[in-house]
This record gives sequence, structure tokens and C-alpha cells, in this order.
Amino acid sequence: MNRRASISVSLNSWRHGEWSLVEDDVAGEEPLEIRIGPMSVAVVMRTPGDDLNLVRGFLITEGIVSRPEDIAS
Repeated sequence: MNRRASISVSLNSWRHGEWSLVEDDVAGEEPLEIRIGPMSVAVVMRTPGDDLNLVRGFLITEGIVSRPEDIAS
């Protein structure tokens, strides 16, 4: 699944004493559920893009696995 790390939004901007409608890019954020088999381990909010490394780091720092090689998929 290919997701963008940022999304474009319309917003009101106050500049030079008047309002105007402008487009701006903001970081996109979405939930990611981490599962081990049928068990849900966590739901984390993240900017989409490098999910596998995020999950590997999460599992290691939480002590769920000892090494990246312990993760099959």
C-alpha cells in the first residue's frame, strides 16, 4: 500500500491585514496495528512510509524479540 507522508489541506491565512485561502502540506498520520499471530500487540500512530522498520524497532525496544532476525514477517 503506497501512502503519502504528507497531505495537502486548505486553510485560512491572515496576511497583510486580510484573510486568504491557501493550500499547505501537513504531515499525514495514521494508525498501525502490530499483531503477533491473532494477538494485537499495539496500535501506534505513525507517518506512513517505513512501517516494517517501525515495527522491528518497536518489537525490539519493548523486549518482545531480541534481534531483528527473530522477526519472520
